Amino acid sequence: MHRPRLSALPLLAGLLLAFDAPRTEAQGACDGVAPVQHSGLKTVALVDDTTRLSRLLLVTAPAADTDRLFIVGQDGRIWIHHRGDGPQQVATFLDIRDRVFSLGNEQGLLGLAFDPDFAATGFFWVNYTESESPFFGPFYTVVARFSVSDLDPDVADPASEQRVLRFRQPESNHNGGQLLFGADGMLYIATGDGGGGGDNHGLCGNGQDTTNLLGKILRIDVKNVDPAPLAPDCPPGCGRLWRALRQPPWPTGAAAPATKSSPGGCATRGATIWIP
Repeated sequence: MHRPRLSALPLLAGLLLAFDAPRTEAQGACDGVAPVQHSGLKTVALVDDTTRLSRLLLVTAPAADTDRLFIVGQDGRIWIHHRGDGPQQVATFLDIRDRVFSLGNEQGLLGLAFDPDFAATGFFWVNYTESESPFFGPFYTVVARFSVSDLDPDVADPASEQRVLRFRQPESNHNGGQLLFGADGMLYIATGDGGGGGDNHGLCGNGQDTTNLLGKILRIDVKNVDPAPLAPDCPPGCGRLWRALRQPPWPTGAAAPATKSSPGGCATRGATIWIP
């Protein structure tokens, strides 16, 4: 028996029409979500240059800086895009590929936070992976401070690195990485649980072991530490523990530091289960 062939074109057209149709009911159900026209967002610049911008991870800017966007690449570079410029107009702000190990999918330059007084100090902090061999480690997390060049505010000085923290990462995944400044002026650091799956480290997993820094969010008073060009390895307890986690923070260590009106919190995820 001959069966007529069904064309996929009408079905595809119907799906496109369905996706394009206005969703008044869904929009009405989103109580508390401000309409876009009241958000203050005017334009979004899309950078389409995958040959030059590698493994983009984060877009951020210093407080009160409304002119520039800083784009973090996992390979060890940070670019600047000035608001109003064309999508392809980006310039290198910092390039530290010579010291960042980014071969692993969860390794590389993983975090950027600007000093709360960045306009005056020119200081910013980064979190990146370092390896003592070309391929197989051992691997380390480095948290370091850099400075903007004295000659150009759009260029950072790679030679200005001052390390405040360095600790071992036993495996190539779950390296954490996010950096945030809280309202208390402290720098919050998400460390990752040490890798593998299910945090199978030690007797209770790194996340529940308060004698090491893995699986934690650390809080450091960077105003009152003396950074060094090559900080020694961090002994147990050298960073102040803010929160212990059962799993690595998600995506690279999303955390909300405490403010005057909120105790703070973080989003985390499990390998096989959801962890609220």
